[in-house]
Amino acid sequence: MQCRLSFLEIACGIIQKLQAVKLEDLKELELQEMLTSVSDLESVKLQISWLHKRLDEIIEAVQLLKHSSILKEDEGKS
Repeated sequence: MQCRLSFLEIACGIIQKLQAVKLEDLKELELQEMLTSVSDLESVKLQISWLHKRLDEIIEAVQLLKHSSILKEDEGKS
């Protein structure tokens, strides 16, 4: 039971971090680490596939923001 509680605390920590930080302040490496943690939690049968999906969406959004800012920089140079 204690082990399951620890797993839930890890999941809650990830959720709290995502709620507290602005999208543009999230780093891809940090998100990948969160995704790895979620995958580990899923492997011990914690049903958080919804969080895995949400992290995938957030990673995609962060990548789009990054590409968008690069395009804006290139536009400004022209």
